[in-house]
Amino acid sequence: MMPNEEKDYNFVERTQINLRFITEQISKKEIPINNDKFYEVTNLLNCCLGLVSYVYEFSNKATKNRKDAIKLLDNIFANYSYSEKKYGIIKTSMPIIQEKNKTTLCTKMSTLLYHMRNAICHGRIKPISSEPDRNGRGYIKAVQFTDKKSRNVKKDNFEAILKVEQICTFANDVANAYNSYNKK
Repeated sequence: MMPNEEKDYNFVERTQINLRFITEQISKKEIPINNDKFYEVTNLLNCCLGLVSYVYEFSNKATKNRKDAIKLLDNIFANYSYSEKKYGIIKTSMPIIQEKNKTTLCTKMSTLLYHMRNAICHGRIKPISSEPDRNGRGYIKAVQFTDKKSRNVKKDNFEAILKVEQICTFANDVANAYNSYNKK
């Protein structure tokens, strides 16, 4: 299913434009670290949240069940391969789909998107700072994302530690994959 509606592209494309601006500011280091009016990593995470949530929800609305939604995500990300080296340290013991005698671990972009969406939407993110001051504040160099199967489960089944640049790459890949899929 392809939406091919202008409003569908606009959100993703506009978010990607914002993401590019933030990425440029981070790479140029033009934003003072002590600037309390603009938090570039927070804005980056907001862009990432918007993109992963939008694409995830699109797949759910376009299909009748979760299994088909994951297949649609696999189609969207067909030209975007998953790589731990590309996106950071990824650890998981939680399958996205569990079928009889089959478990799919985090080896695909669709699975990574699923867990990243859950981590961000449920506030399971933790900034990792370099050289924090005595108040625990410092320049954010990476973010830890965690997910778990349900509220009753105490142990995290997914953990990803992505450097800021890797978050930018992941969010851009999500936007590019979605835009490419919808322009076919």
